[in-house]
Amino acid sequence: ARRILDGDSVVVATGTGSGKTEAFLMPILDHCISTSQRDVVKAILVYPMNALANDQRDRIRTLVTGTKVSFGVYTGETKQFGTRPDGTPENERLTRAEFRAHPPDLLLTNYRMLEYLLLRGDGRAIFKDHAVRFVVLDEVHTYKGALGTDVACLLRRMRAALGGTNPLFIGTSATLQSGDGDPRTGVAAF
Repeated sequence: ARRILDGDSVVVATGTGSGKTEAFLMPILDHCISTSQRDVVKAILVYPMNALANDQRDRIRTLVTGTKVSFGVYTGETKQFGTRPDGTPENERLTRAEFRAHPPDLLLTNYRMLEYLLLRGDGRAIFKDHAVRFVVLDEVHTYKGALGTDVACLLRRMRAALGGTNPLFIGTSATLQSGDGDPRTGVAAF
């Protein structure tokens, strides 16, 4: 968390349940709370599977209760329009229409949908007046081989599409640090 606060891109590699999410989420939430801009994306959280994005949405929902920090999951499952279920917080974006009208501070998605968002009109509307400062790649160890190359190119296209912004990149993994020897060596090699 300290390196993120200092403005450094990092890889958080530690065991399951040891606080990886908190290590990146607390500095991001602090930034969102202290920044007065509303209706602009400040952080993109990329998950390899929708189930992980949905789990994190539930966690974030609890953490931002009582704040103005907005959030939402935008995947292939996100409907164009719909009614807001009772009890859904106002700061949660549920439909594509809500994402376009009021982009959230925290955009949770997967790498495939991020690519679509960069190409399609709805994505251009969401990122039109962005203030993206953070890009999180959860389970970063899954992006290796051909997929790793594709995701690296996607991130370059994202930076170009967002006007050359230079966000902090944060990777997380419970797997990178496994094995014999100094775990820092494995993370650095990755």
